[in-house]
Amino acid sequence: MKNTVIRAKHIKKLRVTIGLLLLLFLNPIMAQNNWNLTFRGAVDFPTKKMGNATLKTGFGGEATIAYQFLPKLAVYTGRGWSKFSTDKLFGNTNIDIEETGYRAGLRFTTLSPFKYIGILFGAIALTTWGIAVFSPSLLLPFIGMGGTERWVAYPLMLWLTGLGGYLMSKNTV
Repeated sequence: MKNTVIRAKHIKKLRVTIGLLLLLFLNPIMAQNNWNLTFRGAVDFPTKKMGNATLKTGFGGEATIAYQFLPKLAVYTGRGWSKFSTDKLFGNTNIDIEETGYRAGLRFTTLSPFKYIGILFGAIALTTWGIAVFSPSLLLPFIGMGGTERWVAYPLMLWLTGLGGYLMSKNTV
């Protein structure tokens, strides 16, 4: 009698677990239009020398997979590969150098005027910050340290407030 009660409890737990797993895994299967797979080819230009060798223009590509979990927001991950060649490196001739990398992040998609407002606010904040850091004599005598901080922080705070409102809106892209 005791064994049958214990078995019944285990069977009930097993059924609940299987049910939850089915709900978890069937949801992405039914939402296939939310998935995105991208392949890109690329021409790669080296920006530095490697040792005493000059790298030639290379080629490569990347593959990215994304899942759109909100109408305007997606999470993505991917892998990139690039190949460069050189005539001579470390005493050897005709060496190929391969570079691989992984990427991951969030992708925000917008087709509204919000992107132009974001660019404007970012340009204001970045320009003010650049002038304050690299040439403070141009800005600090006129608006002071507090004014400079406001010109950097306020556009970013307004942009974040607008982003939150935009993400909560019901309009889809």
